Amino acid sequence: HKNEKEHYLIMLYLLAPVLPLGFIELLILCWEIEITQWRYFGQIKRHDSLLKINLEGNMEGRRARGRRIQLGREHKEMEAQSLA
Repeated sequence: HKNEKEHYLIMLYLLAPVLPLGFIELLILCWEIEITQWRYFGQIKRHDSLLKINLEGNMEGRRARGRRIQLGREHKEMEAQSLA
């Protein structure tokens, strides 16, 4: 897994002159966040119940987002019908 990361970093350095600066900063930020997340999971793995709560919370958030997207779609459909 580490090799994959290094491979991406090398590609990033090679592409650096072509890519806009903001994009590179964004990628590096994402990469750093990913590393800290893995560290975080490493610490939490010992506390399974905490991890479970965390994941369930995540799933709830995803479901809520899914519902919002669904509501948005329904709203658009209703608008389209009322215009027709």
